Amino acid sequence: MGCALGALGDLPRETVLLLFTMVDCHDADSPWAPLWRSLAPVLTGLTASEADVAMLEGTPAHAQVVAARQHVREQYEGVRPVAEALTAAYPALIPPEHVDLAAYLSAVELHYSHALEVDVPGEGVTPCVVPLATLLNHCATAPHVVRYGTLSPASRQEAASCITRDVLELKALRPCAAGDQVFLSYGPLPNLRALLFYGFALEHNPHDTLALTFEVDRNRSAARSLLQAALDCHGLIVEDCLRSRKRPVDEEGSGAAALRQAALARHGLTLEHCLRVGGLRARPLVATLRVLAADAADLERLCSGDADPLQEPVSAEGERDAVEMLARALRPLESAYSGALDAAAARRADDRSPFARGAVLFMAGQRAILCDALATCDAWAAKAGAQDY
Repeated sequence: MGCALGALGDLPRETVLLLFTMVDCHDADSPWAPLWRSLAPVLTGLTASEADVAMLEGTPAHAQVVAARQHVREQYEGVRPVAEALTAAYPALIPPEHVDLAAYLSAVELHYSHALEVDVPGEGVTPCVVPLATLLNHCATAPHVVRYGTLSPASRQEAASCITRDVLELKALRPCAAGDQVFLSYGPLPNLRALLFYGFALEHNPHDTLALTFEVDRNRSAARSLLQAALDCHGLIVEDCLRSRKRPVDEEGSGAAALRQAALARHGLTLEHCLRVGGLRARPLVATLRVLAADAADLERLCSGDADPLQEPVSAEGERDAVEMLARALRPLESAYSGALDAAAARRADDRSPFARGAVLFMAGQRAILCDALATCDAWAAKAGAQDY
């Protein structure tokens, strides 16, 4: 197989790896045959049924899953000529069904869901499918193995043989009794990534997040900019925009956008944030909202350092605007996930695939994040409305 791939010219490493996997997993005499046989079938978001993916319709996640599925299928179109050349050159060894789209997707899923990031000397961090380690499941809260990414030189005497090659040691962080399942950690894995590339989601995942990307436009007020950018990020549309109590939408002009960017930079703030349960209390997110809601006079104070959005509200009106614009951006998202969950509830539980069950857990987690954030917004709004700063 190696000679055949070598004869096809200078192929990208990833393409070679996937083609090798597609063909080698059918070779009963391959030295890797025991590994291929040990791997359980995987159903991720890349190959889930259209009906299962449709469970996410109306939510921001649906567009992301559809885009990822389309991307990997477009990648196969680039591999197809090579696959057809292999079939033509070795028709008895490589029939077309071993290198078709289904086989390609299966190989991609195998490497996405089983490969570990390993620091290989001379090659850097490389995804590797490691025998035995692939059998360990992920645990987000209490894994046994958390550090396993570096090869260790081995010279120990074990049984009747001496290990002389580099090895990947899976060192247990905590005890594991005989007969218990050993878990490792895939890292801080949010549920959408777990669902899309691994085919599962975790209930009460402590690493679950909801991304928000804000935007500073030259000719829109902070309220309109924040609301529209947050909704655009999630594939949602609004017909109307927020209006500041005292500032018409386009009244500030282009200078306010530059001041706003300068104020964000002055205080080390970015426009990209992740919500998690309890995450709305994070100072950088609240501070960013305060900058985006500030009027021209307050922006001058922020740029000069006379006001610090990380420490306290900039103004009473700005504080009220900040919480209002965020709440209005979050409510359509909460409604979208609630609607999708209601639709999923109408589907019999015993008819759900593992992916469908994971999708329900994912959506419930996103709704929990949004409900927590909106509850915090309510408390924030009550405080902002009761105080003058």
